[in-house]
Amino acid sequence: MLQPKSARLPVALATGLLGKRPLAHLLVYAIHRRLSGTFELVDDTGERANIVVADGMVSRVSTSTPVIYLGHMLYELGVIDAVQLSGSRAPRGRAPAAALTEAPALLHAFR
Repeated sequence: MLQPKSARLPVALATGLLGKRPLAHLLVYAIHRRLSGTFELVDDTGERANIVVADGMVSRVSTSTPVIYLGHMLYELGVIDAVQLSGSRAPRGRAPAAALTEAPALLHAFR
């Protein structure tokens, strides 16, 4: 019988402080090199944020603490209405923010 392999995280290829190399520089580097992987950001309290890139493009961001969803924030600010908020829930295979960015009120708000 086959035994499952243990799920070990890969060894970090690079580590450092954002004060020495700002996150924006790392993301630009990832774009130019078309890198794939995860930037794991950890503060002194243990709070974490993960930025997943695929072929250099950010594909997912997650945090260890709950945050407000973009749609809810835009609704609370009055940029979108309840109908647009309910439409912002992504269909399978589509980014949640994609529906919001197509909303005319949202496009008008950022012009």
